[in-house]
Amino acid sequence: MLELLRLPGMGPKTVALIWSALQIADIDALEAAAREGHLNTLPRMGEKFTTKLLKGIEDYRRNSSRFRIDHAHEHANRIADLIRAFPGIEDITPAGSLRRGRETVGDLDSSSPARV
Repeated sequence: MLELLRLPGMGPKTVALIWSALQIADIDALEAAAREGHLNTLPRMGEKFTTKLLKGIEDYRRNSSRFRIDHAHEHANRIADLIRAFPGIEDITPAGSLRRGRETVGDLDSSSPARV
């Protein structure tokens, strides 16, 4: 149920209301209930709320496998330090969405093989 709190419009009271009325505790069940119109019967949850919630679920699923750039920088620096420790490695440069400065990063790339 804690994962539901990450969705837009889903605070502790809303999660508790949905649980007590529909016994929904995960995103898949919440999405199904929203699509079937079950949420519209609850207080403060009309079509506007449902539309916003379904968009939020879509965005959450799309971005849940990505990491914020500050976390990606931290991990990239650790990995680069480990690689630099190998004999003969002079330099390594992060690439991809991290180097481009995107808000989120899906994976860490090296722009070219480490120079030897």
